[in-house]
Formats: sequence, structure tokens, C-alpha cells
Amino acid sequence: MVIDKYFGYAFLVLAALVLIVYFKTLDYDFVNFDDDIKIVNNYSKISNLKNIEEAFFTDSYFQKGGYYYRPTLTLSFMFDAMIGGKSPVVYHITNLILHLTACFFLLYLLGLLGFDKIMSLLMTAFFAISPLLINAVVWIPGRNDILAALFLILTFITFIKVFDTKKYWFLVLHFVFFMFAVFSKETALLFPVIMVAYFLLIRKENYIKKQTGMSVLLIVGWVVIITFFLMMRSYAVEPLETKFNMFNKFILNIQMIPNLIGKFILPYNLSGLPAYNIINTISGLAALLTMILLIIFSKNNRNYLLFGFIWLIILILPGMFTNPGNAKFDYLECRAYIPMIGLVIFFTAIFRNEKMKNNDV
Repeated sequence: MVIDKYFGYAFLVLAALVLIVYFKTLDYDFVNFDDDIKIVNNYSKISNLKNIEEAFFTDSYFQKGGYYYRPTLTLSFMFDAMIGGKSPVVYHITNLILHLTACFFLLYLLGLLGFDKIMSLLMTAFFAISPLLINAVVWIPGRNDILAALFLILTFITFIKVFDTKKYWFLVLHFVFFMFAVFSKETALLFPVIMVAYFLLIRKENYIKKQTGMSVLLIVGWVVIITFFLMMRSYAVEPLETKFNMFNKFILNIQMIPNLIGKFILPYNLSGLPAYNIINTISGLAALLTMILLIIFSKNNRNYLLFGFIWLIILILPGMFTNPGNAKFDYLECRAYIPMIGLVIFFTAIFRNEKMKNNDV
């Protein structure tokens, strides 16, 4: 895939779809579910750029000792406050812009992976207007998952470019995007697993040996960024819980995997405050079984299918360590935004032509 008029037309298609589906949300007010605390009640702080430093030493509510460390989200609210004050329309506009930007770069990433143009656009369009992702796009604090996804996509694109071009400025951009991603959400801490999986499955292991120096630089950079993030997080919020408690929460939330997959494929029983549902569980399990069978019996695209599957499962995992059943709901659907990119990669890979190259963007 080369950069041509296709991307211009594709962007217009995506923009039109997003605007048609989400334009009316610009009239929406705050819903008084976290947005009142993070924006309205803390407006005196987010409207003053002198508080940028405080954003890195407090939680997402500008408090000490909480659990959600989200400096990138807080900085984005500060940007909105400078432009539009307390008006919710500005915050909704930013959500739409970020969502559309994430969709465009997702389309570009699918091109880097060597997927068919038409299927890439169709799957990206499906992602752009998926009912499951409404929670992330419409709910203003749900922007956090869009931010994390956008910076992870950019992290992955620059990761590929580092080895395609051997240019060090892509390496610098890669680290910058990864830094923004981890400071958006802890889910990003697992992303090096995805990049290693790409190398082992798509690039092949012998390619790493040819690029030992660059590989070492990448690993060192990841370790430095992750260590720095964990240090900063430890100053601002509560430490991660004990392994025992985290394991218990993981087991109680095991239903999250089939539920999110089921809702992406069959958007049934969606809710701002969702609970696990047997129909979503059954449809998700059926989809999981189908995906596994496709991986097993595929002859040409097995590695690409497996890569999309790994992205999906690995990046669902962090959300499974949260408290189940709080406030009479089990999970937030905005958490599907990042892992569902793996499902997009999986379905697009089904139609991948083996003659295509993955480095022609």
C-alpha cells in the first residue's frame, strides 16, 4: 500500500461516518458520572496551566492516594478548558477528533501490515461506528481509552518504521508515543508483548538477529519508560494490590473476555453501566471458538490471525483486575476500545493476500 488518494478518500469516508453517527452528541451535557468531578469540580485546576506538574503527582481526580493515574487524560482536559472553558461541547468535540484520528491511523496500520485496502477500510469503518465503543466516544472521561489506543497505534507504527527505514528519529517518536500511552493507561505496560509477538510471528525471529543493536535500544527504552512510569505512579496513587487479590478479581471477571467479544460482533445489551449477560457470553464463546479454529486450520494467514488474537486477549487482561460488581455493574465498555483493535486485525487478516508486502506504506 502506498500513500495515495486512497487515504484521502478513506479519511473522508471515516469522517462522514463518525459525524453522521456522533454529531448529535455535541449537544450532550455532562452526565455527572466522573465528568462532574474531573472537569466541573476541578475546573479551577484544569483551567490553570500552572497545575500541569500536579497532574503527574495526583490521580485523575487531582487527589492523592487514588487508583487511577491518568496524566495524559488530565492534560487533555486542561487543553479543552483553555479553549472552551466549562462548555461540554468542546470536550465532546475533542473526543470525536481523537476517535477519528485513532481510526485513521488504524487504517494506516492495517496498510503497513499488508492488508487489502477495501477490507481495511470496511473493518476500520466498522470499528469507527461500533455500538460497543459508544461509551468511549460519547462519555467524556471515556476519552482515556481513545488516548491510550491512539498512542499505542502510533507506537506500533513507528516501531515498524524503525526497522523498515533504520532511521533513529522514528525511534525517538516511538519512545515519545509509548511514554504518552503508558501515562494514559496502565494497559499500555503490556504493549511490548504485542510488539515482540509481531516480530516473532510476522517479521520472524531471524530478522531480530539482523537488527540486534536496534532491538537492544528498543528494549532498554521500554524498560526505562516503564520504570519511570511506575516510579511516578507510586508517588501519586495507591500501589498495585497483592497478587492474591488481583488473582481473585481476575477469576471473577473471566466473563469479560467473551462478553466484550460478543458485544463487538453482536451489539446486544449495551449499557453505560453494563453487567455480564448470558447471551453476550454465549456469542463471545462461539466467536472465540471460531477464531481458534481459523487459526488452527488457516494455511496462509495463520501468523497474522494469531497476532490479532494475541492483541485482543493480552490487552483485555488489565481490565479484568478491577473490582467486579462495584456500583451494581461489572465493567465499562470503554475498556473494549484498545483490545478490539486486535479483533479488527484478525478479521482483516482473513482476507489478506499472501502476495502483499507489509512494508510498502
